[in-house]
Amino acid sequence: MSSEHAHHGPVRRFWFDQPEIHLALFGFLFAFVWEMWQMPFYDMGDVSFAQATGACTIATVGDALLMVSAFSVISLLARCRRWLLKPAPWMVAGYLLTGLTVTVLFEKLATGTDWGWTYSNHMPILPGTRIAIVPLLMWVLVPLLALVLTRRQPL
Repeated sequence: MSSEHAHHGPVRRFWFDQPEIHLALFGFLFAFVWEMWQMPFYDMGDVSFAQATGACTIATVGDALLMVSAFSVISLLARCRRWLLKPAPWMVAGYLLTGLTVTVLFEKLATGTDWGWTYSNHMPILPGTRIAIVPLLMWVLVPLLALVLTRRQPL
């Protein structure tokens, strides 16, 4: 091994030993797939596939950042960034509730605005609300999967 590779090894390992990095990567990958698959539930108008993919990519970056932010909230409360290795029920619930709260607020702000989005007739809505079920499901399934996979990494 050259001295250059030996010099960068610990730095490279440091970045990949951080739970936030793994969570962001897994979160991005699974959220992107979810964002693309949920397109029939949104009224995309006459946008091209490239435009829809671009919009999904931006939303996915936001999803991954929200996962890391929710993780960080629990890390601060638990006073430990490796809480996911032995999570108490309140930690997982807090992680999910943080993301769900932001998701509900963002969905309420963004739907029906000029800068936001509109649901298609296929979008299931929680009865008595204007809150869509698909983004709520995303914020339970995808972050949990990302958390489980992050937990399995060498941290």
